[in-house]
Amino acid sequence: MIRSINSLKLVLRFLLLCFIALSASATAGDSPAFNTPPPYQAKYKAKMYGTSLTLKQELKQLANGQLQISSAAKTFYASFSQRSVFALEQGIPRPVTFDVQKKILSRDRGSYGIQFDVGQAHYKKGNTSVELSVPAGVQDILSVQFMLRNWLPKGETEIEIPVVSKAKLKQYRFKITDEIMLQVPAGRFSAVKVERLDSPEKHDSYWFAKEWGYMLLKMEMPKGKGKIDYLELSSGVVGGRTMMGR
Repeated sequence: MIRSINSLKLVLRFLLLCFIALSASATAGDSPAFNTPPPYQAKYKAKMYGTSLTLKQELKQLANGQLQISSAAKTFYASFSQRSVFALEQGIPRPVTFDVQKKILSRDRGSYGIQFDVGQAHYKKGNTSVELSVPAGVQDILSVQFMLRNWLPKGETEIEIPVVSKAKLKQYRFKITDEIMLQVPAGRFSAVKVERLDSPEKHDSYWFAKEWGYMLLKMEMPKGKGKIDYLELSSGVVGGRTMMGR
């Protein structure tokens, strides 16, 4: 059971990290403008440490005009979900709140929340509170996908952005390495391959659909001894259109 619970947490963490990016040369002052993205729903099948899982992600617009991304996965005895609420200011995502819910056998196991203000991020987990100073343009681990999806068509090869991950401010770096036709359960798509660079221990790879707003299609995480954990898109709806491969 412990192995399955750890797999559930890892699947969500790595899925969400795959969206984190921005041009390494960009700053808060010269970040490109973003259009309001269409709503979407996506379902992924995953296998982590021998455990098969289903993961869902959704983007929707709230009544106040803000946007919300939510991701969730669960097994018979455990659940893990994350939610980001953010505003678009001149088209740039500005995180408002981010929260994580973790439950095992219906009991809380490390849920936490982050509230963002100008220059500050307020992390709270149980009785623990941490105040972080953050730069302009900082993102949470869900809102930054808009930075990536705007950047990918620009023709540059490396991307970076500051992000609040739990109670820490980190930098994530990725590099575009290839363009291929990729087969996943949802179909065959023209894809951009991106590899993670910010950690020498990480050699994760990600593939994004060029013709569907750079939705995540697949992720691979080598574990050594020839073992690879993976995540693949099984179905998706973008702006009311069902994702169909070629």
